[in-house]
Amino acid sequence: MRILIFILIVCKSISSIGQIIDIETEKFPGIKKLTVKYYNRVNSKAGYRYVYSFDNKGNAQKLSYYHQRRFLGSVFYQYNKTGLLTKEIYLDYMTERIDTIRYSYYYDSIGRIISKIKYFGKNSLTESYQDFNKNNLAQLIIRTIDNKTTIIWRTFNALNQEIITKTIQDTLISMDEDIEEIRYNEHGDIIFSNCPTLLNNETGEMYLRVGGNRHSVVEEYQYKYDNSNRWIMKYLILNNKKILLEQRRYR
Repeated sequence: MRILIFILIVCKSISSIGQIIDIETEKFPGIKKLTVKYYNRVNSKAGYRYVYSFDNKGNAQKLSYYHQRRFLGSVFYQYNKTGLLTKEIYLDYMTERIDTIRYSYYYDSIGRIISKIKYFGKNSLTESYQDFNKNNLAQLIIRTIDNKTTIIWRTFNALNQEIITKTIQDTLISMDEDIEEIRYNEHGDIIFSNCPTLLNNETGEMYLRVGGNRHSVVEEYQYKYDNSNRWIMKYLILNNKKILLEQRRYR
């Protein structure tokens, strides 16, 4: 069985406990707190809860996470004057360990970010952005860490939504290729995700991905929205069943 263990981001529908929302792209102006609860996750226990606090601009300032009623830890976020994330401070309540991640950015002559470096411990991860389209969105991302390289090709639609992602991971031991096709609804939320390269053609089953959270190669999603058109419930439609995946509460 093919087991993928290189857990840099491949499919947009795969989430990690370290970051539940994409704080670099998801902003929540007018919201003071967002509570996220997960259900029916593939590789984690039930009962996890994540509480985000935001500033007046909608930038996440703090994340506190719990399992049931037990407090597990916090993450604190800092930004530069233009709103780019510059620092994450992780506090593990159980071990009292503190870890810090820092980010630096490099720009081209017209102000586009062409490189971002993430520093953690003695290591660093570099992302370079190339092949910008007419809307200045990078269609090619090259991510390197140690002797591992990930190449990501992105295709966007007319609404600047990422609809096809092709990823090649080279770890010097093996090379894996992944493709994801994505569709959105009128609110800009993902309603369809297909990762055909996760299908084992011999068994007809999905390859096991360590750290992944997919139920199926092809996944369809439905949402329930509040009066402000913010989704508060996310469901997976699988085998004619409606499975609750995530609940959000805004305050």
